[in-house]
Amino acid sequence: MELAEIVQLQKHIPFLSDLTVEELQDLLRVARIRIYREGQFLFREGMPADGMYIVLRGEAKVEKRLEQGDQLVLSKLKTGDVVGEMGLVEQMPRSASV
Repeated sequence: MELAEIVQLQKHIPFLSDLTVEELQDLLRVARIRIYREGQFLFREGMPADGMYIVLRGEAKVEKRLEQGDQLVLSKLKTGDVVGEMGLVEQMPRSASV
């Protein structure tokens, strides 16, 4: 993803909205952009929190495993949504799968 695309997305991502172009460039230098196929997990419930994610394109589901083994969809993420930041702040394992 190029800087120009990130600058366009910046309007829709509150987390990035106050960053300067230079700060966005710094972020892009350390960020890893990944492409996931349908059905792949960003992370699973119980895993250590090792990063946060921004949905740049597409959708993702936040799911919680119920005691009887079923999966409950807690929310659906869309372009611009941020997920995983609370695990970093709280230094706790992932509370749900994405």
